[in-house]
Amino acid sequence: MSRLFPLLVGLMLLGGCASHYHYDVDPTPLKKGVTHYRLKDVQVNLTLGHGAIPGDTTFAPEQQLHKEFVDALTDALKTKGILAAPGDNDVAEVVASIDFERTFNIGGHALNKPILSDLVKIEQNGQQLASFGHSKYTTKYSYFEDLAVNAKITVFQWGAEDEPRDVKLVAESIVNDIAALGK
Repeated sequence: MSRLFPLLVGLMLLGGCASHYHYDVDPTPLKKGVTHYRLKDVQVNLTLGHGAIPGDTTFAPEQQLHKEFVDALTDALKTKGILAAPGDNDVAEVVASIDFERTFNIGGHALNKPILSDLVKIEQNGQQLASFGHSKYTTKYSYFEDLAVNAKITVFQWGAEDEPRDVKLVAESIVNDIAALGK
């Protein structure tokens, strides 16, 4: 038993180092920091969590949320320096599906942090090269900013005007993963 314990600890540590990327082509043609990307398709699936007020138009509809995600993903790709220029032919294409559950604070007039899942596929010339995804997560800002966000949520002050911040944070996280793809 005493020999088994260090082995189990070692396996757990190595398991935590595993990549969450799935490469469909080996070796991958994706090059970290070199490959440029363009958005091919972005799907946003909005669901309203517990506490939603039927007919309330305070919060962005799915179409507006979709546009916010497309804009935020494009901006994040540009900021990282990996956005393909118009007319570039040899680029990887991003196909993203984002499930966005809008969660409401008591009363339905303020928000909690959203619950998200995403699946991102990278394609080139009609062939899938890689994919990654995350299931059932929420936004996590930097330490002090997260404290401030949680305080606003606690006092029912996190509302429709704050949701684009969540969208931007999620988009930046997805693009950080895209930028890390490749060898």
